Amino acid sequence: ALTVYYNEPTKPQWKEAVEYISSNSDGTPIILVDRGGFSNEFLLEYYYDNKYNPKVIALVKAIKRSEPLWKIEPDELFTEIAKEKHDQFWLVLSKNGETGDYYKSVLISKYILEESTYFYGIEVHKFRQNK
Repeated sequence: ALTVYYNEPTKPQWKEAVEYISSNSDGTPIILVDRGGFSNEFLLEYYYDNKYNPKVIALVKAIKRSEPLWKIEPDELFTEIAKEKHDQFWLVLSKNGETGDYYKSVLISKYILEESTYFYGIEVHKFRQNK
């Protein structure tokens, strides 16, 4: 058990994911975050140790635990991305069991998926504007 504990990841690798985004971004990145309550947003900002704070756009919010999830609609999402006037942006998926690959599919319909990287418990997808 100790070998697994010290050599295998046992929790989402936020630090590694954020380091990857930071080292592969130009300036201040736009990061779209799906699900996980507010923990995904908090962890993203906690580990983003750079002079540039990321612009985080939450795709899903739970108003109350008893209510259904509020999802940002595709047209609203495209407007939010366009407002930032960046050529590239990131989609970070973690704890997204209810939405699955919905937002990845929505973004692929309008933008170019440049690369995808996977960390334990986290998917990181880099998109570019379709010019």
